[in-house]
Amino acid sequence: MQSITNVQITLNVLAEMFGGLWFSGNAVAMNYFKAYGYVTTAHTLTFAQDLKLAHYMHIPPVVTFWCQNWATIVSTFVCTAILNFQMTQIQDVCTPHQIDHFTCPGTNTFFTASVLWGTLGPKRMFGAGGIYNGLLYSFLVGAVLPIPFYLLRKRFRLFEYIHLPVILSGGLIWAPGSMANIWPAVPVAFFFNVFIKKRYLAWWSKYNYITTTAFSAAIAISAVVIFFALEWPNVNINWVGNTRPFDGCDGAGCPLLEIPESGTFGPVAGQFH
Repeated sequence: MQSITNVQITLNVLAEMFGGLWFSGNAVAMNYFKAYGYVTTAHTLTFAQDLKLAHYMHIPPVVTFWCQNWATIVSTFVCTAILNFQMTQIQDVCTPHQIDHFTCPGTNTFFTASVLWGTLGPKRMFGAGGIYNGLLYSFLVGAVLPIPFYLLRKRFRLFEYIHLPVILSGGLIWAPGSMANIWPAVPVAFFFNVFIKKRYLAWWSKYNYITTTAFSAAIAISAVVIFFALEWPNVNINWVGNTRPFDGCDGAGCPLLEIPESGTFGPVAGQFH
């Protein structure tokens, strides 16, 4: 699916669920299960993606394999050293008010997941009588929903262009962000994969994927330049790209429902079993 659509269906939630069921109440054990269950498959898909890119660039698979192995070994020591530096030398690291925005969102997400799936466990949250028990019907919906689309695809050619897993996986992107995170890529993708491909197929075949990689690398390089040129010396530039994202509900995080007087959703303290 990823090779066709460039959409990766990760197994982190399933790994959390099975790990939480197996090691109920043990957040550390669940995290180990999640790490091996999710990271292994994710890295395997990423490696296959890199092999595909290397194939288009006429790089032998053996060269790609050994380059990635050496990079993995080196990054193990480099990442550990950087992590130790960050945790010991950066003031207020992983706090909401860190001056350089080292707030550790990924680490906080990992911690929240460990509490939900490990400490509390899936049985309490999604089992019989659980507050989110109704979400289990999503498994049934996911099993049944492809059937009508499969039948419609046989009758109407238009449905050949509807890829249900990709449509449903869009919710994974919308939930933490908004359409502003997705829309900028649409005209760029349309330009290269429709306009350029139809008119300049030879150029598209040779340079399309390299251009995509260049865009990704440019974002990473620009982030480093922006940090040391602007954020580190505390240089503030007021323009629409810095102010507009914090206007309205995008910045305020307007809730759909107000917090009840009890202060929590679901069972109050002492009633959660």
